[in-house]
Amino acid sequence: MSIDYLNSSIENGSPCNWEIADDGALIVDLLYDRERASPNRAAGHWHFTLHGAAGTDVRLILRNFDNVWNGRHGSPISDRTNVYVSNDGRNWVHVVATKREDNTLEAQFRISTGTVHVARLEPYRVSDLTRWLERIEPHEQVEIVQIGETVEKRPLEIVRVGRDDAPHRVLIRARSHPWEPGGNWLTQGLIDALLRPDGAPFLERYAVDVLPMAAKDGVMRGHTRFNALGMDLNRDWHAPADPKLAPENAALETWLDAQIAEGRAPSLALDLHNDNSGRLHVSRPDGGAEAYVANMERFESLMREHTWFREGMTGGNFRNPGTFGEGLLARHGIDAAILELNCDWIAGLKKVPYGADWRRLGEGMRVVFRDYFAFAAS
Repeated sequence: MSIDYLNSSIENGSPCNWEIADDGALIVDLLYDRERASPNRAAGHWHFTLHGAAGTDVRLILRNFDNVWNGRHGSPISDRTNVYVSNDGRNWVHVVATKREDNTLEAQFRISTGTVHVARLEPYRVSDLTRWLERIEPHEQVEIVQIGETVEKRPLEIVRVGRDDAPHRVLIRARSHPWEPGGNWLTQGLIDALLRPDGAPFLERYAVDVLPMAAKDGVMRGHTRFNALGMDLNRDWHAPADPKLAPENAALETWLDAQIAEGRAPSLALDLHNDNSGRLHVSRPDGGAEAYVANMERFESLMREHTWFREGMTGGNFRNPGTFGEGLLARHGIDAAILELNCDWIAGLKKVPYGADWRRLGEGMRVVFRDYFAFAAS
């Protein structure tokens, strides 16, 4: 029994090097994404297939988690990080992994059928998005508009659900960092729930605009953080985006400017991410933010009431200038925040996360938005 080959040339496959150690362990060295004109680097995504004899036991060791952000070293893995495996690339189970003292991750599993898919989280690929958009596009409440293209000329879509004259609007962006699939599962759960027959009363109160996959190039190529030209799409929102280096952000800003000019500014905006904490990041800019913070506190309370969300929100004098949340608040006066989804553990469910869990969170968010805007309308 043996491992014959590791294939990372799959959709969303992560760039890596690999070898079989003398003791039979499979060593996988992830390749870092690097930020433009910066020492920052990131590797936290893995997705590949292993080919070998059925019945082969695999001892996997993943390396190169020595990330750098703003000159500080940090790791994207924790003591609760898992490895996900699948025989068909669709039905996934998690394998408990061990974070070792040298900042590597070890997991053991078996190749049951000759091929096994291995991933950081249950993947959500560009092809998954395409199939979902094709499924919902015929619905009378759905409008899908291309607003621009990525660096590599992949289309960027806004999915609108609801009426143009809805009294309130929610703007949601997902997947601005390529490795973070939770936002795709959440938005699919939200929109599918809104399109069910019992979703009509919600759409009387608000409409939803979603940019479902901002970093399509990186998702296709299995990258971790940056776009194809080394730009972080959750930075530099304090000023207009460079359309050459970050066309993904420039397209969204152009669309947003047009919405504001036409009187359809979002009442609330969320940027969806994955990390190891799962918190709602609410900035505290200097001066005049009391109403914004109060609104975000109410939003967080409603999430606790109507969903499994329990991780809480940032407090104190938290600032993260240049992010989507602070940029939309400071430049456009839009109540905006970053919602992180814990990639290792869901506190409210006491379990590791799967796509179905994040879809369930999205389903509950339709009630959160309804009650949030009910207060705003009163």
